[in-house]
Amino acid sequence: MTQTLERATPESVGISSNTILELVDELERTGQNAHSLMVVRHGRVAAEAWWAPFGQYAAVVPAQDLVVAITAGSGTLDKGLDCLWKVLLPGLQPAELPADPAAHRALTERLSGLALVPRAGAVSSVLEGELDGAEFAVDPNPFGMTAMRFEFSPRGGVLAVSRNGKRRASRLCFGRGAWRDGRSALVPRWRGQPLVASGAWPSSDCLEIDACFYTGPFRYTLRCDFSDGQVRLSTHVNVAFGPTDLGVLVAKREKYGATP
Repeated sequence: MTQTLERATPESVGISSNTILELVDELERTGQNAHSLMVVRHGRVAAEAWWAPFGQYAAVVPAQDLVVAITAGSGTLDKGLDCLWKVLLPGLQPAELPADPAAHRALTERLSGLALVPRAGAVSSVLEGELDGAEFAVDPNPFGMTAMRFEFSPRGGVLAVSRNGKRRASRLCFGRGAWRDGRSALVPRWRGQPLVASGAWPSSDCLEIDACFYTGPFRYTLRCDFSDGQVRLSTHVNVAFGPTDLGVLVAKREKYGATP
């Protein structure tokens, strides 16, 4: 039989709402890329939240009757735990605290508004008119990618990749400085998984696209460098059992200008 944990205010289990607010601030300040947070004490849930668009590691402190679960796309779990030791544990009290409606209201508003921030950078570039519809021939590579195309619109853009000379391309749609929902088979292991993607230009000749898979911890960054008249596409994933830098593809332009 499934048992539902009782929900409670932090103060009723001996934790100040302000302490949990400080914990959220510390997780974000230290770049943990947290996806979710749950604080359980004395068998009751004192706080829970999910960073949009996501949905864990767990800390169990029997001496304090405390469980904290955090889902995060970070390869440095020790830093996430450091946030708990630095902020939450010193704020635990042995008995129920006086009600603090103002602090609890501030905590509730903060937790309900958590969101993963899209990549920083300009939302457009002067290169877009030249690149829209342009096709690139990809140098031989172990992934079987043979062609690459970029498309741009007011809503965002599309990176399309063909494999083994096939006409049908795998597409990744991304927003401009905002998340765009979808699915993509750009990378075979992505197939069937929901994602959100966002693009930004850190410089006028470099486009960075983030693809976040919100049912898991993975966030891929595709960096497209157009600085030398071709495109160098490098891919990085935030966490992995192996290398996180997944290689570089080089592609030479075949066709200029927007498609009809």
